[in-house]
Amino acid sequence: MKKYLVLLMVFVLAALMVLPTVSAAEANAIPYNTYAYWQKGTEREAVEIRDVFEVVDKVNGHDLGIEAFSMPTDVDCDKDGNLYILDGDNSRVVVVDSQMKLLRVINSPVQNGEEINFSGATGIYLKEDNTIYVADTNGQRIIVFNPDGSLKQLIGLPDASVIPDDFNYAPIKVLTDSRDYIYVLSSGSYYGALVYSDQGEFLGFYGANSVKATVVDIFGKLWDRLTQTEAKRANSQQKLPYQFISMDIDKNGFIYTLTGLTDSIWDVGTGQIRQLNPAGINILKDNEGQGSDGLNFADESDYRNDMGHPIMTSFKKLCVDDDGFVYAIDTTYGHIFVYDNKCNSFAVFGGGYGAGIQNGTFVRPESIAVHGDMIYVLDSLDASVTSFKLTDYGKLYKNAQVLTLEGKYNDSVALWEEVLKQDKNNLLAYRGLSKAALLNEDYDAALEYSKIGFSQSDYAVAFEQIRGDFISKNVWWMLLIGAALIGAVVWYLIKSKNAEKKLSTNSVVFALNSVIHPFDTFYRLKNKGEGSVVVAVGALVLFYVSKVLCDIYSGFTFKIFEPAEYNSFETLLGTVGVAVLFVIVNWGVCVLAEGKGKLKEIFMVTCFALIPEILGSVLSLVLTNILIPEEAAILTVITVVCHILAAIVLCVGIMAVQEYDFFKFLTTSILTVLGMLLVVFIIFMLFILFQQLFDFIGSVFTEIFYR
Repeated sequence: MKKYLVLLMVFVLAALMVLPTVSAAEANAIPYNTYAYWQKGTEREAVEIRDVFEVVDKVNGHDLGIEAFSMPTDVDCDKDGNLYILDGDNSRVVVVDSQMKLLRVINSPVQNGEEINFSGATGIYLKEDNTIYVADTNGQRIIVFNPDGSLKQLIGLPDASVIPDDFNYAPIKVLTDSRDYIYVLSSGSYYGALVYSDQGEFLGFYGANSVKATVVDIFGKLWDRLTQTEAKRANSQQKLPYQFISMDIDKNGFIYTLTGLTDSIWDVGTGQIRQLNPAGINILKDNEGQGSDGLNFADESDYRNDMGHPIMTSFKKLCVDDDGFVYAIDTTYGHIFVYDNKCNSFAVFGGGYGAGIQNGTFVRPESIAVHGDMIYVLDSLDASVTSFKLTDYGKLYKNAQVLTLEGKYNDSVALWEEVLKQDKNNLLAYRGLSKAALLNEDYDAALEYSKIGFSQSDYAVAFEQIRGDFISKNVWWMLLIGAALIGAVVWYLIKSKNAEKKLSTNSVVFALNSVIHPFDTFYRLKNKGEGSVVVAVGALVLFYVSKVLCDIYSGFTFKIFEPAEYNSFETLLGTVGVAVLFVIVNWGVCVLAEGKGKLKEIFMVTCFALIPEILGSVLSLVLTNILIPEEAAILTVITVVCHILAAIVLCVGIMAVQEYDFFKFLTTSILTVLGMLLVVFIIFMLFILFQQLFDFIGSVFTEIFYR
């Protein structure tokens, strides 16, 4: 028996020795993934990157040795890095240092022997001289404290004619600028921020959002004016702009605002973050110089959490650091979004309740503050404050991007190279290196880096320089080739003019002549039975192939191709599928409308009409690899001309084979388009029904199998 016990003990010890040990770092591992959005032209993709921020500490009221926080609502830092926590329901401000140690507590001030209670206050702001501003939401006022915590001033709703009688004054955020103007956001206000002088005098509204009216909106309003009664007009809903829900000011005096999203997960809002100049105009632009109003700063609708549920970002607060980086918190999943002042996605980190109650995750993140390398996030439901700091990689990453944004490209090269050694998934590193290569006139390297970093603007600059060098070295050969091409075109035009009297009977030439002589060609197709179905099929195949080649091999400055995301079957449906569907539906419609065209004739006409589109695709393929975006007008003109020519050929061909006049052709064409939409809808519905049927059959078999 003892022998067996000894053997058992030896076995257990051996097992313990081979088991993997868990280090302290692993035990305190960051409980969330850090990712950033790669901007690929107009598309964005979430890509996991190395951790940029790590948790330093997490404290609550008990940890500080005071009464527990009760629904704390906002935080802000002073110039020394001390953190001010607005404990709204307890009507107090708790001040801690950068090490999260209690410094003091500012309680309700007293005025004329009466306590000024600010229970329910939602916003706090620290001025440069440590004057404290509190947005007392329930009290409908701004409370201004001296640095020592004594009462300085109360600012209420002004009595001004520009303020509507039904205006609900509920301050949620306050800040001041270098002129000591006071800006106040009021909940539910669509007029922008209220602006006061340092003496509390009302100066007006600042930076209101505007509603963008589409053509449909304009016609809708016109129709309503003509048809609606007064009662219906009174009950109709007015389209209102989104209100600002948070704001902050940078060291240069520019105010950043945050706008909430739409209610629909599929209708993602844009322009949530804005940088306003003194006139209240958004001046925030991306790397390409485009305004931020059309950008989505939130998670894409197809991004999903660990449970597989689609993400719907709900921004709450934002703040700006001294380098112009913007930090915005999402209350839905506890994410913290970080963007630089060129709208580049720097990092997204943090986690919500679904990630577990751990340091670095939140129940309901309510507010955020930043000072230097430190970030502080307030959780209102957990009644705690979590502090983060930049990791070593994060410091390297941020310093490199700051140098790039400041135009110090050569100084950033060594940092970016080290970033890439640690993380190959860093998009901004490739973009930073491409800018350095452009500065040093290493255009080949700039092409490589900008293509990996999806920077079409940098690629275009490098490509223009390389193209210019090539042209200067080969200008005489190019002139000779150009002259030869012009001569060939002139010769072909003269020949085609002389050929008007006698059109070729060759099937391929016959199809090509439909573009130049559509009336004669389709007259012969209808009355003499000329034309080849095989050639028509070939044209249809070439149409599909040309579109695929355009998708894959178009110039990078005009189109970004992602092999992993490309589906040639979709292109097949959008080319061959649409053409075949048009032929079938048009034949059916025209049969009912006493058309004389046969299915074969309609098919040949449709395919011959694709020849200008094929030519346009080929020219587009060539020109996008030669031109730069500034010369895109040439490509646009060619594309439009090819579209018009294809429409003319189709119009003349259908009229000829159906023996219609133009107005009857137009009517049947409209009915054809409607019929195509109906067929697509029916196919889609059948697909859903069959999918549900198969799922049902599968579940039945599963039940039978397990029973």
